[in-house]
Amino acid sequence: MVACGGAGVTYAAPATDPQSATSAPDPVRAMMMGNTRLEQRVTQAAEATLAEQGYVSAVDVLRRLRWLAPSHLDRWRQGRVECLERTVQAGLGKQSTAMRTLRTWATRRGLTPSETAYVARTRDRRRLQFSVSGEPDIERAYRTHWVSPELSARKAERLRAAANQPPDLPRRGAGP
Repeated sequence: MVACGGAGVTYAAPATDPQSATSAPDPVRAMMMGNTRLEQRVTQAAEATLAEQGYVSAVDVLRRLRWLAPSHLDRWRQGRVECLERTVQAGLGKQSTAMRTLRTWATRRGLTPSETAYVARTRDRRRLQFSVSGEPDIERAYRTHWVSPELSARKAERLRAAANQPPDLPRRGAGP
């Protein structure tokens, strides 16, 4: 994965070729412009979700970006897929940028982080894994729901309780 910070990063063409300074594309700038477009899309998805439900999660953003099909999300929730990242229709670099953008946006908006348990709709109710690596910080980032401070404490607690409620098991014979 390539990360670019933006601040203080410059691209200088070799002094021997005066044409290259204007004709050669700047790879760092091009990458940053691509991330800016992605960051805008993530922010728009997060804003829309927050306006609708009073909180936003990584799963909500991935669905709004159309990177996560509802059927893939259902299969993951049913414990049929090892990790959510494998079902997302974007590379890990884009997923990482989206997650970082969501966290930055939510922090700047003053949203309250609330860690949520995601458990499989299986008899063992095992904890669902989001990332390929299973790394705790990445898992925590996916589990975090960002709650509007405008919600009353009572409503925020009801949302938290509902989010942490174990899902119902699928009925035998009921198709996906």
